[in-house]
Amino acid sequence: MVNTDALLHPRTLNTARLRLEPLGLRHLEHVMQTLEHQEFMRLTGTHVHYTRFEVQRLLSTLPRRNDRADWAIVRRSDGEYVGEVVLNELDVFNHSMNFRILLATPDLVGQGYGTEATNAAVQYGFQVVGLHRIRLGV
Repeated sequence: MVNTDALLHPRTLNTARLRLEPLGLRHLEHVMQTLEHQEFMRLTGTHVHYTRFEVQRLLSTLPRRNDRADWAIVRRSDGEYVGEVVLNELDVFNHSMNFRILLATPDLVGQGYGTEATNAAVQYGFQVVGLHRIRLGV
């Protein structure tokens, strides 16, 4: 059985260099800055311009969702926001979810942050949520 309580109240996850904390309104400024990087928006296939109000509304709903888990990726050494990682599109019948990740700026790519965050989120999905499959949204 899928543990939807683990999605409703995702744990803070710690890795060697990162802290994955539940994404929320306190991350609004960082999320807005990330959405300004045109190259990342092109690479993720995002063609919509999200207003501050829309992003704020989404972030405010996350603590009440039991069909997804969203984390802010924060560097432990200095508290710097590095990006976000998400398990979403829950399929309770097949015990599966989608996975996506986005680093906040191009200069963060290639430093292993994505690998570290991915491993933590996928492990949480399999071991805590009880998923059988996690697919990558590319």
